[in-house]
Amino acid sequence: MVDSLEQPVSGAPAAGDAIGWHGVFASPAWETRFRAEHMAEYVRRIRLVMAVVAATFLVNLWNDYYFSGHTATFGRLLAFRLGVVGLSVLSMVRIHRGMTMAGFNAMVMVWSAVSSIAMVYVGTTRPPDYMGNAIENVLMVLLTYVAVPLPLLWQAVSAGLFSGAILLLGFWLKPWPDVPTTLAMVVSLLTSNILGAGISRELQLWQRRHFVVLGHERDLTATLEKALNEIKTLRGILPICMHCKKIRGDSGYWQQVEQYVTEHTDAQFSHGLCPDCMRTVYPDVDWEELRRKREEKSRSKEY
Repeated sequence: MVDSLEQPVSGAPAAGDAIGWHGVFASPAWETRFRAEHMAEYVRRIRLVMAVVAATFLVNLWNDYYFSGHTATFGRLLAFRLGVVGLSVLSMVRIHRGMTMAGFNAMVMVWSAVSSIAMVYVGTTRPPDYMGNAIENVLMVLLTYVAVPLPLLWQAVSAGLFSGAILLLGFWLKPWPDVPTTLAMVVSLLTSNILGAGISRELQLWQRRHFVVLGHERDLTATLEKALNEIKTLRGILPICMHCKKIRGDSGYWQQVEQYVTEHTDAQFSHGLCPDCMRTVYPDVDWEELRRKREEKSRSKEY
């Protein structure tokens, strides 16, 4: 696992939940927290991508031998492919041992650049009319946008440089054989970049919006749990004296109702006299007359 220095936090970004057009949080701090929380997913994804690319490079050695035979060109192609495979293995091992997020991004970018350079060099050894390279180039561009776990701008830089190198190769270093082939290659590269960037943007926007929603949900859950923890309730049968109304506690001692309830809940008591008890305690007082005088006094204050 990646041992990132920036640990994820619970809760949604208060001021940083705005997401830019390129699918990144406006707040760098919350973007860092978002990527830290998703780091385990990114590690699994890039390891799968590296393994697939390394296997593809090894399988395509057969094509190198088919086009180059026992020549120095085949030796150079073998060196390039083994270099990409070796870098992929070393990168997967390094990521497994743990690294910071910045180191992870840099390693992925270096691996992507080396893989792209190797693919461009392979293209220089193929016949100009060989269309297998076109398919590989389009897949490489789409793979960069959809599967490589980097911010959209980093993906665009990587895919753009690769596409530019392919166009440079096809226009000047080893020109394509005719206009239709040239047009098809240019359109395929432009389309794959536009399509890949659009898909990557939507995916990254969705992930960050989901992160914000989960953050708000965590806040609400934490608030609810805190409120529930503060609620105290009385359950079961309470033994109470039928005469003095004291309650027998768990330890066997008898307590006043007020004391027992205060100790077992968050309720507090204030004391007064109900009308029935007033008549009992003060039998000589004309309570109806007193109530009437209070009402008259209250009405006179209103006027």
